[in-house]
Amino acid sequence: MSRRLKCLCLGIIICVPAYPVLGDPAAPGGKPGGGGARISLVPIGDVPEPKYDLTPDGKRVFKETPESETPPLLLYYREGGKLTPLNLGLNSPAATIRYDGAPELSLFATPKAGAEPFIKVAIPATKEDTTVFMVRNPETKSWRKAPLVKVYENGLKSFPKNSLRILNFSKVPITFQAMKGEATDVPASTPAADVPHLVPLPPAEQGILQYKITTRGEGAPVVIAETATTYPADARINLVAYDVDGDDKTKPVKIVVYFELPYKDAASPGEKGSKGAKPPVKR
Repeated sequence: MSRRLKCLCLGIIICVPAYPVLGDPAAPGGKPGGGGARISLVPIGDVPEPKYDLTPDGKRVFKETPESETPPLLLYYREGGKLTPLNLGLNSPAATIRYDGAPELSLFATPKAGAEPFIKVAIPATKEDTTVFMVRNPETKSWRKAPLVKVYENGLKSFPKNSLRILNFSKVPITFQAMKGEATDVPASTPAADVPHLVPLPPAEQGILQYKITTRGEGAPVVIAETATTYPADARINLVAYDVDGDDKTKPVKIVVYFELPYKDAASPGEKGSKGAKPPVKR
């Protein structure tokens, strides 16, 4: 990669989940061979920058990050009459869970009895594997108060091999322009629905996708990203745009890019699941 391209990549979060991808019936917290949707949670947002206080003698002392700046590190879901923990991290998919319950999944911020759900997620009636994105609520300005929840079917019919899925959770319309291919206009987020836009990827053992993302609408376009991403055969790439919610206001929108490896259809009891993903990569 050239020096120029490396510079353009700065500020873009690119990660490959370290957990089994959706479609692995043996994923942690799941029920191997069981029925129901396989679900993964992905909190999307700015990672808080470290902050420091100055003491009277001039020393810097690390300042604890307020809870409002990050999603809970743990959420709990009900499984077999008990609450099972689920680890969360910003901009990285949590381990998949297998959900066999009602059409609505409740997730709790505490395992204490009688607690109200932190979020409730409507599970698609199709029983297709599902990704649940969480975004900080712009009204409460806190990760701990009513985060926005966006649910997308994640099976191979909705998200096929060799494709890029563009999701725009921001209030700004954007344009995705690949170096080779037509431009894709993605409207701003709405309370009703954020429709995913699929862009085909040329099949390749080791492909390179070069692209630019700009804002649309009033005023001059702002370049959000101009970079390149390598991808393996049969890749499925998520590109998520969101409103900046941290201290860095140099651009109105940021993006998160992460990969999901293709998987086999839901396994019946005794069958093996798909392979896990590669370790995380951040740039």
